[in-house]
Amino acid sequence: MKKGLFQSKAFILLLIVALLFCMAPQLAFTAYADESTQFEVSASDCQLIGEYMNEDVYYVTAPVGTTEVVFKDNEVIGQEKIGDVYEMLVAKAAQLMSKDDRASFNVGDWFIFDQARDGRDVNPHYLESAKAYIEQHEGDLVGSGNYYSNYARAIMVLTALGADPRTFTDYDLFEPLADMNNVTSQGMNGAIWALLALDSHDYNVPIVEGVEDADLATRDTLYEYLADAYLEEGGWALRGTIPDVDITAMTIAALAPYYEENEDIHDKIDQAIKWLMNHQNEDGTFSALNPDGSTTPTAESTAMVVIALTSLGIDPATDSRFIKDGNSVMTGLCSFAVMEGDNLGMKHIANGPVNTFATEQGYRAFVSYMRFQEEKRPIYDLLDQMILTRVYGQTRYETSLEVAERYMKNNFLTELDSVVIATGDDFPDALSGSSLSIMNEAPVILISNKVQKSRDDATAFIKENLAEGGNVFIIGGESVVSKEYADSLTGLGYEVTRYAGNSRYDTNLQILNAVGESDYLLVCSGMNYADAATASATALPVLLVGKKLEASQLEYLESAGKKEIYVIGGTGAVAEDIANALAEYDTDGTVQRVAGDDRALTAKAVAEEFFDLKPYVSTVVFAYGGNFPDCISGGLLAYTLDAPILYGGSHQTYTDAATPYVQNNIVKTAYILGGPTLISDEFVFGLDK
Repeated sequence: MKKGLFQSKAFILLLIVALLFCMAPQLAFTAYADESTQFEVSASDCQLIGEYMNEDVYYVTAPVGTTEVVFKDNEVIGQEKIGDVYEMLVAKAAQLMSKDDRASFNVGDWFIFDQARDGRDVNPHYLESAKAYIEQHEGDLVGSGNYYSNYARAIMVLTALGADPRTFTDYDLFEPLADMNNVTSQGMNGAIWALLALDSHDYNVPIVEGVEDADLATRDTLYEYLADAYLEEGGWALRGTIPDVDITAMTIAALAPYYEENEDIHDKIDQAIKWLMNHQNEDGTFSALNPDGSTTPTAESTAMVVIALTSLGIDPATDSRFIKDGNSVMTGLCSFAVMEGDNLGMKHIANGPVNTFATEQGYRAFVSYMRFQEEKRPIYDLLDQMILTRVYGQTRYETSLEVAERYMKNNFLTELDSVVIATGDDFPDALSGSSLSIMNEAPVILISNKVQKSRDDATAFIKENLAEGGNVFIIGGESVVSKEYADSLTGLGYEVTRYAGNSRYDTNLQILNAVGESDYLLVCSGMNYADAATASATALPVLLVGKKLEASQLEYLESAGKKEIYVIGGTGAVAEDIANALAEYDTDGTVQRVAGDDRALTAKAVAEEFFDLKPYVSTVVFAYGGNFPDCISGGLLAYTLDAPILYGGSHQTYTDAATPYVQNNIVKTAYILGGPTLISDEFVFGLDK
């Protein structure tokens, strides 16, 4: 134990340094006699006798019990104001944002973030405005300065609203943050916000052409940069060698996720907390550091401390380390509130007018505090918000091209070695080609002999993205993909291979032979798309069957050798007679059927059988369950996302099937194949409630 300044032979003094958190006014304390002896004491048995290194020291008047350390039973004043100020700020934010939905990734956008994290309705036009702003500025949010933190702000605001900042527009907002030189050109602010953005939804820094590995702004390099900037005085500074409250608090919030797992960061945060304790004003507030070295109590500095403390699980309203003369951090923050008159809000300084920046940061701090009280994730931890990426075009053919482009962007590809071409007029050929597509990392592009634009668009995509002399695999006969179209691709120098039989089943067998050996075989109905489409995400070979096994299929099964066979779908899709016949070709003579009562439940069963191999599935791809076009080209994208394909739509059966899967697996990211008229955003967000 710390002996302190007040040890005496005449008394058994227990000098106690405040080390524990107080969630409420204490009636009993924990105290240390020494490092190994702990005891429990009553507040009435503790007498404050002095201060050592700015920390309270107690004399225990009662006999020792059984436990450890003590905080003074301070009566905190002004606590009743917290709820009133919070409600005022909620109303103020709603008033301001109802009048202005323009995204500029400045203070107004933070109000949107605060409302989203507070569970409030946000202006419905904001996302539309944000997309327009990003596209109008061609993804450049820095402007004339080095404000790379603008990207982090945009990332966090969009994420809080359920939009994926990597796919929300054509500009991946993480790319400018991938270069550590960009990030640190803004100093501490840049690194703090970049780390918060990465950790907000467990994002990863993208690989960007021209950025060397040594210059990547990864989690490790960012938190090491912040840890190295720690000052021995006990905190962090924006610049220079004098710690300041704002940067110290913001750094604590950014490093909080590493507090328990990194000993160095743990120790530095502990010291920074002590530094903040020693720099709290008697009225509970905190002061900003002025350029001349003086300090001024401000709402913003106090708000940043609230966010830092709640990020660590420390209560800024009751923790005795942060109660000065009866004033907590929260009551200190409340002292900046203007609760009467025409212009309500928060003041920047005590004798100043209402200030928009102070009002926003005050609201953010109150939201952080309320989330802490409700035992929700910290305000900057956005993993409780599912993010959506919608991939679609105006037609099924355009959707397949959008899926191909999204696959390339997700995997940082500048060109493809192969593509698969299939008709979009029906489903069997495209679904037969799913394993071929995945094996060759070749997106499935849908065309139609009846729609010239579909062929022109496909050719344009191929010319732009397929490597010189690359492979084009055509699935189906000339009646669905014409000879003229195939010849046009050959004429462009591509290697064209056609897989076509006399029936969909013959075509399917040709592809199975091309894919080669596998220890597994999935058997799906060739008369309906639903089960084969959801099975396509597994990358396993799929045998399509009709009402019975054909002679050519039995010949294939005989020559392919024994496999672990799964039948996908109920007996209405694949008859029990077929399943029984397949048992002869199964490794253990038992064919496993994976099925639900309908297509939605079968998709869920496939997801549980083939994707629940990790602690949880973090990504899901949703396709419309009422028709085939959007889902038949999604297998490769889903496979590379390590995501199952589930069905969505307005019918309750889709909600009933998907809800338990999403909730049980802590799904963080959802892709939707198709437009909002088929699968709404509300459908997906509702699954997580």
